[in-house]
Amino acid sequence: MARGEQLPLVRTFGQLQPKHCIYGYSLDGHPNGEIDFEEECLADGNLSHTRHCEDIDYCIGHRCGDHGQCTDDLLQYHCSCDAGYEVAMLDGSSETCRQIDECAIHGGHDYWPGTTRSSEFLTSRPSRDDSRIDSRDDPRTFSRGSRTFSSRT
Repeated sequence: MARGEQLPLVRTFGQLQPKHCIYGYSLDGHPNGEIDFEEECLADGNLSHTRHCEDIDYCIGHRCGDHGQCTDDLLQYHCSCDAGYEVAMLDGSSETCRQIDECAIHGGHDYWPGTTRSSEFLTSRPSRDDSRIDSRDDPRTFSRGSRTFSSRT
């Protein structure tokens, strides 16, 4: 037999032929679905086609969580996270959505940039008459978001 020449495949009627789904496919489209099956040799010499491999939907059993939407991709899935959440890796290969830690992002401060907060403002007293002080200029007040806090008694 010459190099590269193949022997003809001989099938016998009723013979079972082992088959296997390629990577990324299973019989039910689930990540842990069956991948090995058999087809039967028919009287005309062809194999039956009773089982079919389906593309795996990797969003089945995804771990994006309640604040993420899953998108099936080639051999994996990806999470799109809601506002205030970010993609994080769980075990090096599984994505999830976790809440963003704003304190870590803002250098550990417990206030947002553009607002003021200082303990010395809360304890200091203005040198002028309280009745004439606009709360925006009062060093005993600070803002967080749309709320203003005061140390006035």
